[in-house]
Amino acid sequence: MVDLRSIGSTVRRRALPAALTAAAALLAGACMGRPGTPPTPPPLQRPSPPGASTKVSVRVDSSQDLVLMEAGPFRIPRAGSGLGHHGGHMHEGADTPLLLFDWPVDGWYRGYRVRLVDENGDTIPQATMHHVIGVNFDRRQVVYPVPERFMGAGTETGDILLPKQIGVPMRKGTRLGVYAVWKNHTGQEIDNAYIRVALAYTPRSSGMKRRLSIRT
Repeated sequence: MVDLRSIGSTVRRRALPAALTAAAALLAGACMGRPGTPPTPPPLQRPSPPGASTKVSVRVDSSQDLVLMEAGPFRIPRAGSGLGHHGGHMHEGADTPLLLFDWPVDGWYRGYRVRLVDENGDTIPQATMHHVIGVNFDRRQVVYPVPERFMGAGTETGDILLPKQIGVPMRKGTRLGVYAVWKNHTGQEIDNAYIRVALAYTPRSSGMKRRLSIRT
């Protein structure tokens, strides 16, 4: 359980008004952030299951300007088993450990897509995931002394992509984390599931002279 109070397919391009609306939802944490001493990452209150060998890999696809993060494998318990977010109790918690990685490029973060796949790369229905959250440990929110949320996706969240002129500045080495909460109503446990997150960015070396940066 992660307590925040204690602590390639092409995505759809949208018109500018819709993009600005999406920016408000996608980048709310960044809009509320402010400079300051980065908070210390919170201790994990829910460790990996015994014997788990969860790994996080990150690579850059510079041909499509994507940072690709993959984590797994995970075992997704069926709902009602008492092991997940909806196992008889509604509470804020995470069914995965906090998956830590560093942002690998200098540029402007501007969107994401989230997929669940099995060990063969076949898609697992997104309805199996209650939500997945991304946090930035190098920027804080303005109201609470906790890391900003740089992304959030749920059962019905589609792909988000802002125009190249809009983005959140990200420096290479920025400390990020992702965690997920499951909602598996298939009636069966799902073994060897993987989370794939594609994070779109505009590289600093793009040569673009003007852009709207959502800064802290």
